Amino acid sequence: MKIVIDTNVLMAGLLRDSVIREILTKSKVNFFIPYQAIAEVEKYQEELRNKAGFTHEEMQTIFSGIIQHINLIPIDKLKPYLSEAEE
Repeated sequence: MKIVIDTNVLMAGLLRDSVIREILTKSKVNFFIPYQAIAEVEKYQEELRNKAGFTHEEMQTIFSGIIQHINLIPIDKLKPYLSEAEE
């Protein structure tokens, strides 16, 4: 199965050791996320760290652990499917 996730799912996986993080890192599903999501996470990194109570190093370790299980794709590859996804 292939699933495109949005930044909110990625951020939820970062915030706490939860079912979402476990699904993102341990399931057999192929997850995809646009490259732009990385920039958005970086934009809110300090706020995410504060909410989660992590150090910079802890956040980087968790982020790396999650992102290695997600395929990064250019947004232009998703554009043809956006209207179908919205339905």
